[in-house]
Amino acid sequence: MRVIKIGGSIQKDPNDYHLIAEKIKKFTDDKVIVVTSALKNVTNELLQVTNEPEKAVSKVSEIIDRHYDMLSKVSNGKCSKRASSSFRRSQMSWPKLPGQ
Repeated sequence: MRVIKIGGSIQKDPNDYHLIAEKIKKFTDDKVIVVTSALKNVTNELLQVTNEPEKAVSKVSEIIDRHYDMLSKVSNGKCSKRASSSFRRSQMSWPKLPGQ
């Protein structure tokens, strides 16, 4: 078994995902587990809003949109709509934050 960790700094644009996929394909003889970090800068952005909670909802929404945009680009638009509607349905059960 092989574990491959993908860092956030190499997850900055759609071409990176195609390169990552090509590298993972080289290990077809092994069982592969892929572990990924957050997209580039997401961890830092989340840490920044811990000091500005009034901006948290806006920042998280922006981060989610960035992920959907990346998913749409990587999948040529095939997966994004389905993933987006599934996620939006799950948000309905989220608790409201103060100030929402």
